[in-house]
Amino acid sequence: EIEAMNPWRRHGKDFEPYDHDLRRLSGAAQFDRKFPVMDKGTIIILLGPRQVGKTTLIKKYVLTLIGQSVDPQKILYLSLDRMRGRNELREVLKGQVYRPQFVFLDEASRLKGAMQEVKTYADAGHLQNASMLITGSSPAEILYSSELAPGRGAEGNRRFLRPLLFRDIVLSPYFSHGRNLTDLGLDQDGAASVKRFAASLKDMAVDMDVDGPGDIFNKAVEIAPFVEQADFLLGIYLQTGGFPVAINQFLRERQAGQAGGGEDPRIEEIFISDLIGDLA
Repeated sequence: EIEAMNPWRRHGKDFEPYDHDLRRLSGAAQFDRKFPVMDKGTIIILLGPRQVGKTTLIKKYVLTLIGQSVDPQKILYLSLDRMRGRNELREVLKGQVYRPQFVFLDEASRLKGAMQEVKTYADAGHLQNASMLITGSSPAEILYSSELAPGRGAEGNRRFLRPLLFRDIVLSPYFSHGRNLTDLGLDQDGAASVKRFAASLKDMAVDMDVDGPGDIFNKAVEIAPFVEQADFLLGIYLQTGGFPVAINQFLRERQAGQAGGGEDPRIEEIFISDLIGDLA
């Protein structure tokens, strides 16, 4: 199963068709997300709700690493919610033939004792010339455990992956290029207008500490012709909560001629589950 989690070890840079997370992105709307810098000797903790795109971000980064000539055999990805216990994690980390240069432990909050194993791994010196990224959707245990591990490279390296902003959706290639938008109910003119709206928004930013009322007014005037297009995209954003998986589900339903209306019920479930996890 470890090899199935790491298809690049067998297929190298051509692993995408063999990876479940990247394979399902074929034809989907994709969004630009920045990956944290992974310096040697550091542990990055990436927190965010379920379905926000943490795993997909990791897999895209693996593609980048291989493109930078990192040996695929030295990249280790482990989905911890598929492990039976911390002993299995310990044995997998100890049993690597090639000492990993990049280690990704996904959903560490799902495996009790995972952070203790991370401490043991770091204390053994295995991260002196390597780096590790740990993700979790329930931050309480991960943050608490990391605070008990001073000097192991985790200080100041907490990052949060949040749902997409409305601006992120507008500027994504799916919408900003104006492709396939007629499948969503827009006519050709409407699709072209969405593309022009994205172009107007791309280089626009409002800084309330710098911009005066006149500057803000002028920027509002610039995008005023696209109110109808903004309203259309805002409807998609509000129904999907900015979660990539929900956005793509909405798009697939609309392209298939289904209504695709109403809020995605998974969004409510995600928020409630994460709230309960934070309170537990």
